[in-house]
Amino acid sequence: MAALGAETMEAEYFEAIEGHCAGTLPHRSVDLFPQFFAQVVDAISETDDDVLGDLFQGGISYGENGLYLTPRPVAELMARTTIPDDYDEKKPLMISDPCCGTGILLIEAGKLAPNSELVGQDIDPRCARITALNLGLRGKYGWVICGNTLSRDVQFVYRIADFIHEGPNGFRRGVIRSIPPEECPVLPELRKQLREDLFEAVEAEDQPETDRDQHALELVEVPQWLARLERLFVLEKAEVDEKEEEAQIIPRKVESTQQFPKAKEGPLSQQELF
Repeated sequence: MAALGAETMEAEYFEAIEGHCAGTLPHRSVDLFPQFFAQVVDAISETDDDVLGDLFQGGISYGENGLYLTPRPVAELMARTTIPDDYDEKKPLMISDPCCGTGILLIEAGKLAPNSELVGQDIDPRCARITALNLGLRGKYGWVICGNTLSRDVQFVYRIADFIHEGPNGFRRGVIRSIPPEECPVLPELRKQLREDLFEAVEAEDQPETDRDQHALELVEVPQWLARLERLFVLEKAEVDEKEEEAQIIPRKVESTQQFPKAKEGPLSQQELF
């Protein structure tokens, strides 16, 4: 991150490498960072794949905290269905992924709509930083937000765009900079759009017939969490019903087996055979 931050993230960088500076040059573990970064940039330039995402997924335990990254073919399909057929490059879009992971969907969408503003949000700080790197290394334009999309909690925000910063060593050009969440102009629009989308989804569903269900819909402020609770209740009820059915089936099986005498062990005599 610091390499693309034009000396605006030096404090975070030195804090991150604090435990990797033991030893002498060039045999410290921190001396491998520039080599690793150069190899990653080369790999991205050659393949245009989500190299950082692949490394991240390989480095964590499989399914850590329910974390599964979207495969590239799926991201390509989602990008094609997201970009409208009448897309006009002169009228840039704002493409948002509220659970962006390492940004693979934004990467694919950026290929189809290169002038669009890409906005990614994820609750995992590691994923948010990888998304910022993925967009910054590809020269894209947008925002990366680390926070909970539903609860609206925001930890930090990155602006992905060219900028000039004057530091101790003069002017530097960067593409990733950290800004206060309250200064992020897209957050209010994202929250408004999310709320509208959720209400449209609820209105599109069949209206319930009972007064109880109708009253529940009237109380909904965040339809997403209510829908999740509803699904959880249905799944739990289905599991209970299934267990009750199994409990009824098993005794019947036991009763049916008790109608026949137990088979005699060992060889049968001639009298028993005939």
